[in-house]
Amino acid sequence: MHVGGLWSVLFANWMVGLAVLAIVSLGAIFALSGGRLLEALGAMLRVALTLFSTPFLFLRDAIAILRDSGEVEADYARSRTFMLFRYNRIQYLGVLVAALLTLAGGVTASLMQLYPQAEVERGRMLGEQIETIRAQMTEAQAGLSGVAPPEQLRRLEAARNEAEAAHRTQADSNAAFLQNPPRQNGAIGQLATARSPEVITELRDNIGEYMGSCPRASNWSGYTPADCTQMRAYLNELAERRLREFALAQTFSEADAAFQQANSAAQSAEANVANLREQLASAERTRGEVSLFNPAWIVSHLAAAGATLLSALLAVVFVVWIGAIVVDFVNWLVLLMRSAELKASDTVERAREFQR
Repeated sequence: MHVGGLWSVLFANWMVGLAVLAIVSLGAIFALSGGRLLEALGAMLRVALTLFSTPFLFLRDAIAILRDSGEVEADYARSRTFMLFRYNRIQYLGVLVAALLTLAGGVTASLMQLYPQAEVERGRMLGEQIETIRAQMTEAQAGLSGVAPPEQLRRLEAARNEAEAAHRTQADSNAAFLQNPPRQNGAIGQLATARSPEVITELRDNIGEYMGSCPRASNWSGYTPADCTQMRAYLNELAERRLREFALAQTFSEADAAFQQANSAAQSAEANVANLREQLASAERTRGEVSLFNPAWIVSHLAAAGATLLSALLAVVFVVWIGAIVVDFVNWLVLLMRSAELKASDTVERAREFQR
């Protein structure tokens, strides 16, 4: 099994893997250090810390090198490595500038986490929204005072219920009245099925003419004068009953419309106020969440700022390590070239003295 496969097995179950790693590591270090486990662990910790401390020591030395570069470069004057020497110092400066830029960028990002412009702008917009909702609530509450009060709504509902009961009573009475006609007659059906008071009024006005030939005409066969009188009285009463039914229906319709209109207006106004109140509570709750004085907000942003600053320091460490490796490599090249030049100069000088 390759190394990657072994590592994947180790971390497949990370709890077991970490426990095994700790036990195996401590056992191996104890055995390899000859029983001096604590000293070995302390030494390993010190070496690990140098990973983070060495870049800052390098920056300290780089500043010292740049400060003394004017005096040191005299040794390289009129040599072939003079330009490389200055290039080397420029590298030190470049590493220092790159580290400072990285650190400044990280600190700036960390500060922006503490005072994020987007959230501040959101808080300002939420404040304006809250003021707008409050103004709308004031207007809606003023409109609510203009609708029918609860007492008036109760009166309108009672009037509607009373009108409905009166109409239902009249309709039931008319239905019972139609169950016992003195005789079957087409005029009774016309009055019973009429759809408007105008038709009933017209039929009632024609009752006298309609009954004028009773009982003489052939279509009134079997009727006596008493039957005709009874039928005329029945038709007139039925017409009056139907007219009262229509009048009560109209009264109920008007009372119901008045109640429904007032009730709808009141419900609409109350719903509008309730909706605005809910919007206001939601906006205030949201503004409280992004408030600069909210402890939860402060803790979360301090944590984010700390994480950003830590990542910036790690980035500085990485940048300095890379830059230091490049600078030291160039230093090594300059040293080789300088040594070779000095050696060649000594050789030439000795050859000249030998020739003399």
